[in-house]
Amino acid sequence: MSTDQTKETITLFDNEYQVVDYYDGLITIKEFKDYLSQMEEDLYFQLRDDIKTNGMHDPILYCELRGGEKLVLEGHTRLQVAIELKITGDSLKSEPITEPFESINDMKLWMVKHQVQRRNLSPVQKLQLALLSKDTIEEKARENLSKGGREIEVDEHIDTAQEIAKLAGVSRATATRYISVIEKAPEKVTQKLHAGDISIFDAYRRINRTKKTRSNLPDLGTNYTYVTSYKEGKEMVLKGFSRALIVLNNKEYIKDIPHEYRKNYVYMIIEN
Repeated sequence: MSTDQTKETITLFDNEYQVVDYYDGLITIKEFKDYLSQMEEDLYFQLRDDIKTNGMHDPILYCELRGGEKLVLEGHTRLQVAIELKITGDSLKSEPITEPFESINDMKLWMVKHQVQRRNLSPVQKLQLALLSKDTIEEKARENLSKGGREIEVDEHIDTAQEIAKLAGVSRATATRYISVIEKAPEKVTQKLHAGDISIFDAYRRINRTKKTRSNLPDLGTNYTYVTSYKEGKEMVLKGFSRALIVLNNKEYIKDIPHEYRKNYVYMIIEN
């Protein structure tokens, strides 16, 4: 633990949390430092060199607790740099947050929302960040029900996808598709999605239309996906998303084809 004072825990909303840093009046706790993804090593060194040369531009944001302690909510990496470079006093820029937090989960949701708003991120990157709050959203729903004195199943009352959509600034449909991809898609699909090679809709369509090989269809030796047109299938092959495009006459295999694809011809792509 990097500190200039000794403090092992602090109490927040009647619970104790482990202190990681206690430096120049600012406190970080493990619960928050582990919540968001850590900065990559090369980016950390770039930030450190920039702060060393030009000083700290963005202030560390903290919530002042009842005991006067300053709990860091935004700027954990900048504080780590300040500790390493021994930056103190006026050079260690910090500002208070006046949000009326009622729980640790309120603080976590604020952290995610602030990160989404302050970064220039794509919708996929925003959703990737917002999805970190899924458990927090559901736990907060339980808190709200508990405050109301109701013992009801939370799943009937909380729209997790809607809350994630709000955090990411996207539609509920987009958030729902993204969550489905993360929960159901093969790793290669999610990798392509996060690399920006395919869109959320394309990734969702691939998992939604993937069917197991049926006994009456040719033994393709792999999974396949239905597509809506020859043009769509050809484009996926040319872009390297699929290995082959197969055109089937509908009459022979009609019982094995989902209703929405029962046209004169059925187009299938072989997954990579």
